[in-house]
Amino acid sequence: QETLARQAPGDDQPPLIVLLTPGRFNESYFEHLYLARQLGYPLVEGGDLTVRDSTVFLKTLSGLRRVNAIMRRLDDDFCDPLELRTDSALGVPGLLDAVRQGNVLVANALGSGVLESPGLLGFLPKINEFLFGEELILPSIATWWCGEAPVLAEALEKLPELLIKPAFPSQSFAPVFGRD
Repeated sequence: QETLARQAPGDDQPPLIVLLTPGRFNESYFEHLYLARQLGYPLVEGGDLTVRDSTVFLKTLSGLRRVNAIMRRLDDDFCDPLELRTDSALGVPGLLDAVRQGNVLVANALGSGVLESPGLLGFLPKINEFLFGEELILPSIATWWCGEAPVLAEALEKLPELLIKPAFPSQSFAPVFGRD
């Protein structure tokens, strides 16, 4: 909370920080609701926000209120129908322009979802050692990135014991047991 408030652009004290959700039909909506309540942030959907002159505003009964920061829980593609998925009714038209102009901070910036890729799990122990100089407290699940010949050979030897999953969300195939 302190970091978002400190880094939020604008002169508003305290800054208005909102949590952007795709809405009540999303499988994680309960988490969004819980998080917003715990942090004291308004829980908003794309239709609750508007962009005017590259600045994001919350629509309220007393008029527009400037939004200084957004904690984003909406998938990248749906955030701005003007620049990304034009069929998205979940996002905020003009949001990316407001971000580029430096008029709003977006926590969970667009593109950060790549860090949730299962393909990175195999590298997590070394990343942690590099960044923090220590091993993971809880070990990561054994994962192999099969884009390297020695790793592929090792994975193929253990194939009957493994589960094969897509490395990136854009790859749409169901996980397959190696024995199958």
